[in-house]
Amino acid sequence: MLDLSRIGETPKKEKLTVLAAEDQKQLSKMRSKWQKIAQSTDRINRPRAEKTIQAIYAYANKPKPEIIFFDSPHPPAIAHFSNQKQLYTPSYLLRKLRYKLNKAIRQEVARSLRIELHDYFLETPLCEFSTVLYEDLEAQMGLTEPIAKLEMGMYAYYEFMRRFIDPKPVEAEWKLLQTWAKEGQWSFAFEDLCLICDRPTEIVIPKAGKPGTVMLKFADGVSF
Repeated sequence: MLDLSRIGETPKKEKLTVLAAEDQKQLSKMRSKWQKIAQSTDRINRPRAEKTIQAIYAYANKPKPEIIFFDSPHPPAIAHFSNQKQLYTPSYLLRKLRYKLNKAIRQEVARSLRIELHDYFLETPLCEFSTVLYEDLEAQMGLTEPIAKLEMGMYAYYEFMRRFIDPKPVEAEWKLLQTWAKEGQWSFAFEDLCLICDRPTEIVIPKAGKPGTVMLKFADGVSF
């Protein structure tokens, strides 16, 4: 018997489960691109960084913050404000932006492929040096709550996944996220204040297979 109840329904779209050969070729290029961004020693664009941070606070329904620029992630200053104000981790402050992007990706890409690509971009040198750096900062500041990693691999993941979705509905969110990653990656966000630190002037990374830790030096002489 003909099932009249299904007449007029739009066929369910199949989600992407396997990458095309051309997309596979772009994986390493995307990872390399964000590796260079993570290791950049160029000075940040302060007006752009300030505008982006203010827009991110507004998107998260938080009050417009006071912005203070530093030449480095200065532990005494961060510790001082941490004792007085709530410290927002990037995962907390950016959660609404990420939610919209993740939702768009979930609608187009199968879970198994999302996990595979997520692991590909995050389990890389993009994330290795941030763990050591932030553990050092936490110890110097006496913080009991961990600071989130830089997560540069996550931005590589988002940019790669944009090729499988309609980018227009999430263009504003992606623009804020990538500008945060490029200009505000050394930011420390509080409830009504954001400390924006400039990039290191020198990054020394041990050669593959050799012992050692990443060394970062900043314009004001601070190093980790």
